[in-house]
Amino acid sequence: ATTVPGCPFASGQTVVYRFFGIPGVGPNSHFFTRERTECSVVDRSAKWSFEGLPFWATAPGADGLCPPSTAPLYRAWRPFGDSNHRFTTERAVIAQMVAKGWVDEGLVMCVLPPQ
Repeated sequence: ATTVPGCPFASGQTVVYRFFGIPGVGPNSHFFTRERTECSVVDRSAKWSFEGLPFWATAPGADGLCPPSTAPLYRAWRPFGDSNHRFTTERAVIAQMVAKGWVDEGLVMCVLPPQ
């Protein structure tokens, strides 16, 4: 597993923490966060295995928007069945998932835009 992201960071970026649900205990899902506090909560839950620091990301601004040259990354959670998380840069995708019962967890980080 990668423990340090390979790309150099730009000003304002922080590492992103990657977890995977522990088989038989946690969800069959990857979970990404750039928030150190959220990382600690997930890690202490004993339901997730830390996999490393795969990339850098930026926090949304106080205005709730991403800085120029970045794209918003939204997270949705399925709290039923095989609990899972999904990430997308498209609000329309989140709206479709919410219509199917997923929980909109909002804008969680700003990333390089899709190519």
